[in-house]
Amino acid sequence: MTPVPIDIFLKAERVFNSLGWDKEEKDFGTKPFDIFCETLSLFSEEQQDLLVDLTLNYLYFPLVNYLKGYIEIFTKIEKELDKRIKKFYLLPLLPEDDIGRGKSGVFIVYHLHDSKSKFEAIFPWQFNFIREIIGNPPLGLPKPIKFNVRKDSRIVLLDDFIGTGKTAERAVNYLVKKQKYRLKKIIVVTLVSQKEGLEYLQSKGIKVYTLSIREKGISDYYGGHEKELMVNRMEKIEEFLHVDEDYRFGYGRSEALVTLKKTPNNTFPVYWYQPILKSGEKFKALFNSN
Repeated sequence: MTPVPIDIFLKAERVFNSLGWDKEEKDFGTKPFDIFCETLSLFSEEQQDLLVDLTLNYLYFPLVNYLKGYIEIFTKIEKELDKRIKKFYLLPLLPEDDIGRGKSGVFIVYHLHDSKSKFEAIFPWQFNFIREIIGNPPLGLPKPIKFNVRKDSRIVLLDDFIGTGKTAERAVNYLVKKQKYRLKKIIVVTLVSQKEGLEYLQSKGIKVYTLSIREKGISDYYGGHEKELMVNRMEKIEEFLHVDEDYRFGYGRSEALVTLKKTPNNTFPVYWYQPILKSGEKFKALFNSN
């Protein structure tokens, strides 16, 4: 392994100090600071500099912060939503082909259901959590013919992250095109969104509320020749890690720098991908994807 230069070591320390990350934090894995330094040691000094700069802009949003985050979002919704709204029907954000699978939206509905009384104490709405999408129309939802003419209810699709926006679009289309609910009756709520995915959904007329909007880690932060250099450096890093083509620069080339309860595959793979290297050793990523 290439030794980590003292200046890079100090930058790595600055990253952890700047972000308030615990060097021994078990949620990351075993001794994350050591893992980060080991990661840097695998790459050239220029590649190390890129990883340090990217990590300074990284968002780690652990499960312990979820409840507070969703309360902040619903506080924003309360300020903007029609005062005639009295009921929310909250479902996991799932396209039809993901129904029945253990996706993050399912976990979130279960997680927030445990705080139903707290939400109803804070906000003026009745929260109806539908933890599983079963039936046609989904069990627990009023039939579309009745729901569409009511002025006091909305469907809320819950997730913690939007990347490209395509999954959310498919989930909304399942309710609109197949189940016949009106688009204006549906709200998507998520903790973190990639700006590109958020704008894509908004262009389709889908209402989205989110806590944090994230830009692309390289394309939106560098310009001109410097951007070309950074892209080339990341390409070399991902070649070294043998990253599958579908996940280069994160799924959909999202260039995300995000970890929530899990790390979405839209995030640069160097943070979560764990291949077997040519040395025969397994690459230790700073975060896990599951």
